[in-house]
Amino acid sequence: MMDLAPLSTYPDHPDTNCQEHMVAKRSLFSFLILSIFMATLSAPVVLLPNSVSAMERTNPKASKCLALAKQIGASNVWWGRHVGSKELDPLFKWGPSKEVFNSIGCFKTRKECEDWLYWKRTDYPEFSSVRPCRRGL
Repeated sequence: MMDLAPLSTYPDHPDTNCQEHMVAKRSLFSFLILSIFMATLSAPVVLLPNSVSAMERTNPKASKCLALAKQIGASNVWWGRHVGSKELDPLFKWGPSKEVFNSIGCFKTRKECEDWLYWKRTDYPEFSSVRPCRRGL
């Protein structure tokens, strides 16, 4: 079977040096770019809301688990655990460069527990390990 070379390798082919063909390609390309640009400018900007934005989340303080269990009952306590770290500001060149957080938080409601985990994941994002909120000790 014979291999066919691209048309541009044949010097006598009419499409090899056709200036009109090249101008038409450039014009079409320019038109497409311009139309995409204009469509982008004229499109409405739509910001989709997150399910719960950070502004709606409180940053609750975790209670002592045993004290809260005595107060509301062990089966009513919501708890979650977060382990993570973050880079410290290199104010000095000595000492640890990371701050590690490892704690269990206990709460009266599931929402408080989930909000606490949200802020801990935000504050200590590196090497994050989360135990989701569970009810009962």
